[in-house]
Amino acid sequence: MNGELLITLKDSESDQYEVNSRSRRLVRHVTFSVDIIREYEFLENGAEQTRLFTDPWRVTQNGNTDICVINGTSDTSSELLIISVSGSFKSVYHGQDNKETFKATDVVCDIQFNIIVSQLNNSELKNSAIHLLSPDRKSLRYLLKIKHPISISLNQSTLCIDPKDNEEEGSEEERKMGKKQPQDIHQELPKF
Repeated sequence: MNGELLITLKDSESDQYEVNSRSRRLVRHVTFSVDIIREYEFLENGAEQTRLFTDPWRVTQNGNTDICVINGTSDTSSELLIISVSGSFKSVYHGQDNKETFKATDVVCDIQFNIIVSQLNNSELKNSAIHLLSPDRKSLRYLLKIKHPISISLNQSTLCIDPKDNEEEGSEEERKMGKKQPQDIHQELPKF
């Protein structure tokens, strides 16, 4: 995607998780000069259209061209939707254990096309984790369990995790004075 971006968009006219006929919830593929290449909003079912997203939150494109979107479904849950670059639905991931609430916070992909998803669970911190999915979207394992994995990024084979909830780590004044500094956790990804 050289010179191109994927962005999530949602209207402000309807409630966050209440989608109606006037709602707009989509992923837009654009050039850096903001020319629209394609919009992903509906799943085409012949003459019928089904909305893909309730609250598209984060988006990334895998090296195999799959588009990975974290889609919020409520204040406490979300799902990872995988669609093809042509817009067809491929799969949905609700976490390793379908009995637990899954609240994804970020998604990245590695050079082997694996999908890495951070999960936050405020009610039971033991369930907050980093998930590793194979390119065919099968759950491989937890990479690690961590408190509050808010955002993740990938630099070559190093996964950077921001586990801090700045509200819990001190006041804005303490951070400005250098008493409390957010820190990243860096973990080398396992070789497969």
